[in-house]
Amino acid sequence: MLFSPRQAQLLLLGIMLLIAVGMLLGIKVYLMLAAALLLTAICTRWRGKSWQKIGVAVGKGLYRSRHVVLILALISILIGLWKQNGTLATLIYYGFAFIRPEVFLVMVFVLSSLVSMLLGTAVGTASTIGIVLMGLAQSMGMPGGVVAGAIVAGAFVGDRSAPTSGPLHLIATTTGVRSEELLRYVFSTLIPTYLLSLGFFYLLGLLYRPEAVDPGTIRGFQELLAGHYPVALYLLLPTLLLLALAVCRLEIIPNLLFTLTATFICSLYGGFSPAAIFQSALWGYSPAADLPFAAVLSGGGLLSFRAILLVVMAAMSLTSLLEDTGVIHQAMASVLDHIHTVPQLILATSLFSILGVAVAFTQTVAIVVPGTVLQSTYQRLEVDRLVLGRTIADTGVAASGIVPWSSAAMSPALVLGVPVLEFVPYAAYCWLSPLVTNIFGLLGWVKRNRLPLDKGREGEAAR
Repeated sequence: MLFSPRQAQLLLLGIMLLIAVGMLLGIKVYLMLAAALLLTAICTRWRGKSWQKIGVAVGKGLYRSRHVVLILALISILIGLWKQNGTLATLIYYGFAFIRPEVFLVMVFVLSSLVSMLLGTAVGTASTIGIVLMGLAQSMGMPGGVVAGAIVAGAFVGDRSAPTSGPLHLIATTTGVRSEELLRYVFSTLIPTYLLSLGFFYLLGLLYRPEAVDPGTIRGFQELLAGHYPVALYLLLPTLLLLALAVCRLEIIPNLLFTLTATFICSLYGGFSPAAIFQSALWGYSPAADLPFAAVLSGGGLLSFRAILLVVMAAMSLTSLLEDTGVIHQAMASVLDHIHTVPQLILATSLFSILGVAVAFTQTVAIVVPGTVLQSTYQRLEVDRLVLGRTIADTGVAASGIVPWSSAAMSPALVLGVPVLEFVPYAAYCWLSPLVTNIFGLLGWVKRNRLPLDKGREGEAAR
């Protein structure tokens, strides 16, 4: 090994501190990951490894990121077109029809989760349906923290489980499993967690009942949408196609390509020119600033995801180099050797993943580090890597919405205008998800190993 356990631990600590300080100073995450990569490369060269071998290790990480980068690129284009052609406006328009004062918080959670399952992003959900629901809640005299908690809880359902979720596909790439298999497997804990969340918001709604909603208020929201944006049922066809193809187990990239094709046809049918469609696909949709809901229905497009794409590539390259040099194994060996049971394994995965968010402020580190470090331990205990992926989704991804200083929590807080600490107690899904996945671990409800680790990696490389 190039590094002793002590040296490896110091290097990892230095990387975490570098990222943390950079985030506190407001420096972009991908720049701090690039700086961490440079630091690791210099230390590796100092320990005697050639620059050529270092470059090969970094190149392997970039190659492994290709799948998730392509998926994120397609998702960014899809969101831009859905905002342009009225798909998102139509979803919000008909979503208002389900608002009932007696179950208002339940409906806020459900609507938020439905939008997040289409968009695959918590921030995107909070920035669209979340803003509208907050405005409606304020008109009904509801406490901001309670409503924001329901919105954020629903937003992280899709952030963790949607076919269009970037974190989900990053988890699949990191753990070496197929996205389609992981997408199906995460529903085993999603369903009980979702049902528990529904019960929580129903009971919470008994304590926080809104004032009687004026039907004219909801009708006014709908008229504003229909008066300035395309609203038509046929615009929901691409979203239904996306979900139907996912249920039929079609791989995610062909699924997204078919959905993009359907969206393109809907846009042409709606009167948008190919040039306008291409502009929204690349730059995102930008309605006139004086239009109602302009802030809600703007954004998307390939270039809006450039920072996320750079973060993924930098993180995968850094992790590949740390793997190649044995840094991660050396640093964590003393901890991993004490894991002997499935409950211990699930708990360790949960802690590593949540700690990644707490230290590095971002989901990427919470996914890549445990997803890489713990694979050999899952192999040793004969637990399938789908369980590793699901546990990371249930903890580092879902719980990132309630870590007050994480970007995943601060972004919705800024969009909704509610401090993180005010909505944390009410974002039930975010804190129930880690509890449910650990209960599954205690009960032994995990999938046992199917493939040796090396064969799994060969399968990933073949993709």
